Amino acid sequence: DGVNTLIVDRLAPLQQRLDEAGATFPKEVADLLAVSATDPLSLSPQDVESRIRVIAAEVERRSSELAELAALRSNWAQAHGETAAQLDALRHGVDRLAEVRAKAERDVISGPLPVHADVEPALRAELGAITSPDPAALRSLRGRITAALRVVAEDEELAQGLLDRRMELKGRLTAYQAKAARLDLGEDRDLLACSRIASGLLHRQPCDLRAVTRAVADYQELLVEKQGSLR
Repeated sequence: DGVNTLIVDRLAPLQQRLDEAGATFPKEVADLLAVSATDPLSLSPQDVESRIRVIAAEVERRSSELAELAALRSNWAQAHGETAAQLDALRHGVDRLAEVRAKAERDVISGPLPVHADVEPALRAELGAITSPDPAALRSLRGRITAALRVVAEDEELAQGLLDRRMELKGRLTAYQAKAARLDLGEDRDLLACSRIASGLLHRQPCDLRAVTRAVADYQELLVEKQGSLR
C-alpha cells in the first residue's frame, strides 16, 4: 500500500500536466505500474523516486514539444517568416565562413580545415515545400537549421582562431621589442638577429604558426637572459 500510494502521489501531477497538453504517458509509466501491481515489495522508495525522475523528464520533454507545436500552429505566418530569417542567417554564415577559411588557408599554415556540405539550399527548398501549416515539419526543419548554424559557427571560429593566433604572436613580438628598446637592448646584435627571424616568419604567406611560436619564445628567452646580464 505504501509503495502504491507513493507512486500514485508522484504520478498524479504528471498525469495532469500531460492531460492538459493532450499527450499520453510515456512507456516508463506502464513499466512502473506493472511492477507495482505484480511485485510492489521489490520497489523501495528510492527506486520509485528514481523512476519518477526519469518519467518526469520525459513528461517535460513531451509537454515542451507539444507546447512548441501549438505555438507554431497558432502563429504560423510569424513562425514561417522566422524560419526564413534563420535560413538567411545561415546563408550569410556560410558566405562569411568561406571568406574566413580562404584567408586562413592563404595566410596560415595549418592542418586541413573541416569542410561541411552547404545544406542551406536544400533546407530552403524544404521550407518552400511546406505550403500549408505543418508544425511538426516546421519544427523538424528549424532544428536542422539550428544544427547547421552551429556547425558553420564552429568552423568559422576555428579558421578565425588561426588568424587571431597570428595576430597575437605579432603583438607579443612587438611588445618584447618595445621592452628591449626600454632596456637599451634594441640594437643588441643577438636580439636583432632573433627578431629578424621571428618577423620574417610572421610575414610569410602562409605563416607557419608553430615556427613563429618557437621564434617568439626564443626572442623572449634571449631578452630575459640579456636583461639578467644587465644586473
